Amino acid sequence: MSLHSSKSDNMVVLVEHEVFAASFKELYIYGIKLINEASDYFSGEGTGIVGSLEGEAADFYSSEAKNLNYRLMQAASWLLLERATMSRI
Repeated sequence: MSLHSSKSDNMVVLVEHEVFAASFKELYIYGIKLINEASDYFSGEGTGIVGSLEGEAADFYSSEAKNLNYRLMQAASWLLLERATMSRI
């Protein structure tokens, strides 16, 4: 690819951006909803469940809940960064 882009090359990029923007909006809404539902579960009902577990099961549940929350926060960060990037374009 040359350093000088033609207008048609720029048009393709713009079209790709518009297509991604439309699908990203749905992905963002669904992703944030899923993250909130999981967070609500671990803050509410999930807390009660871990209280009923004993020994290694409770430790395992707590460990996996932390791992899942960490991954959910990574997903939320990515979604927020993508949304911010798209709003600048």
